[in-house]
Amino acid sequence: MGCWNATCNVSRLPIFCGDEIVVIPLIAVSATVTANTSYATDNFVPFSFPIVGKYNDYGGIEDAVITEENDKLIRSYEFYKSNGDGTAPYKVEIGDDMEKFISEELCGSDAYFIKTNNTITYPNGLALVSVFFVHKNLYDTLVHEMGERVPFNMNECQRDLLKKKFEYEVSLCRKNIEDIRNMQEKNLITKDFADDWKYASFGEFSALAASIFCRGEIVSPCRGHWKLLAEECVNFSNEGIIDLAVEKALFIRALSALRMGFHCDSGAGSQSCETHIHYVLAQYVLKYIRDHTEEGQKCDTSTHPEEGTKEFSFFS
Repeated sequence: MGCWNATCNVSRLPIFCGDEIVVIPLIAVSATVTANTSYATDNFVPFSFPIVGKYNDYGGIEDAVITEENDKLIRSYEFYKSNGDGTAPYKVEIGDDMEKFISEELCGSDAYFIKTNNTITYPNGLALVSVFFVHKNLYDTLVHEMGERVPFNMNECQRDLLKKKFEYEVSLCRKNIEDIRNMQEKNLITKDFADDWKYASFGEFSALAASIFCRGEIVSPCRGHWKLLAEECVNFSNEGIIDLAVEKALFIRALSALRMGFHCDSGAGSQSCETHIHYVLAQYVLKYIRDHTEEGQKCDTSTHPEEGTKEFSFFS
């Protein structure tokens, strides 16, 4: 087998060897695919933060930036792999090399699953795993665009509003847990409840995880894992996680605005280097925008070439 080009799941452009990419590991929200989707997360949701690196020319990622948050989160799952011969999937250990596991296993196979406790939604409790490739420049551009937008009747941009909301929810969770501890110390609650305050704290962390790390998800099968990072936020051990949560939420909003969703690849890899068909598509998209929107007419390159070039050049 030879090398091949991957596909950007947003632009549908080829990803060539050495291109900077963002890989988003996904988990299916159910055992069946929803045919008519309304949201970007109707079929798949991220089970970790995005992973930045370079495409390695063979379906995987190299020079990957594996953050402490992602390493901790990904290792909290149990991974299983199918032989494709009808036998039961077997458990796979991640090992010491997380980049190798991501690149050679998750990116290079369509037969991986994550073990869950939900045997109703997932047969045998196994949820299908996939990956979502995006050119890094495009990913950054979309996150920036959504973050800088100012909602109607608001004075602040989306990024600042989300960050303030997430910080407030973390502080509220922190206060609720502290109140439980104070009541325990002052004997203001029953012994049974006092002995079980850790369970109450778990509930707080889980709710916080759903609110900030699973933002925009209709179904959140990974809430119990994201709570590990929610606990770090509450305990002041890693306040930078909030910025990662904001970025994750902004990208999901960008996909929704684009009328796209997280999905498995179509034409995941090819040795073809054709890009002209993408050019044809892009010309149609620009013409449609110019013909149907006031913003597009302002950016018509026939009358405003510099403005039009600036507006639509994502990779400059």
